[in-house]
Amino acid sequence: MSAGSPSLWAMFVRQFLVENKLFWRSPIQAFFSLIFPLLMLLVFATLFGNERMGPRGPTPAQFYAPSLAVYGAVSTAYWNLAISVVTDRELGILKRARGTPLPPWLFLSGRLASSAWVAFLAIALMIGVGVWGYGIEVQAERLAAALLTFVTGVACFAALGLLVASFSPNADATPAITSPTCSRSSISPAPSPAPSIRR
Repeated sequence: MSAGSPSLWAMFVRQFLVENKLFWRSPIQAFFSLIFPLLMLLVFATLFGNERMGPRGPTPAQFYAPSLAVYGAVSTAYWNLAISVVTDRELGILKRARGTPLPPWLFLSGRLASSAWVAFLAIALMIGVGVWGYGIEVQAERLAAALLTFVTGVACFAALGLLVASFSPNADATPAITSPTCSRSSISPAPSPAPSIRR
């Protein structure tokens, strides 16, 4: 690094803030990552009620809140990331970024960090609404395992998003590639208690 130039950490923070601002300037991304899962939770809780399923079974909110939180995180780290990278490639933004003093790996790191931050917000928002509105209880002793699972899951889905972006021919084809896997999320027709949340 030459004298007077910003440090790698300063460039990373700057790129993270830029990527985060770009995300919030796209309302459709924010809606499907944060608001849409909340609407689904409201619909499911209205349709199925919030009574315990069986003597020792979970409530619908107990199952759907963490499941939809994962949906929001996956859509951010996988679906949105893949589409945004391919779109930037088509618009020539990636090529122009390589002509700047910012190292390519820092450019990508800022985008990945922004995706991880929004994924964390999606999970925190969903669980917060579940605790406040539907009475689910977070088990403090399992938070460390849940955090490790979150970091591992976001890293894996971000890697898959970049993999899809590498072979996707154009931005129009990317949603068709990512949607069949992203939309399935972790919601299955046979609910089971979430490992870190109980009534």
